[in-house]
Amino acid sequence: MAHIRLEPPDPFNFAQPDDWSRWKRRFEQFRVASRLSSEADPRQILTLLYCMGEDADNVLTSTSITAAVKEKYDTVIRNSRSFFKLAEMSSLSVLASTEETS
Repeated sequence: MAHIRLEPPDPFNFAQPDDWSRWKRRFEQFRVASRLSSEADPRQILTLLYCMGEDADNVLTSTSITAAVKEKYDTVIRNSRSFFKLAEMSSLSVLASTEETS
């Protein structure tokens, strides 16, 4: 079987939280195609954070999950989704209040 070198997705743009679903889907494709999904959870989490970019640690530390739970890839992804959903709602709220005052 030929060895294929895959490039990870570009870092996530934290100024665009509504792009999270699309970015995560791209990362999941990379995760499976690169066989990262068969690695231990800590390696998957570290790769996720690395691929997301410099602000990714802030997302993980801002969630209320325990250190033990942060060692499970599925839990980190689920909580990241919650973080970005809140961020998206917050930015929509700011946008709506800006439009009301205009």
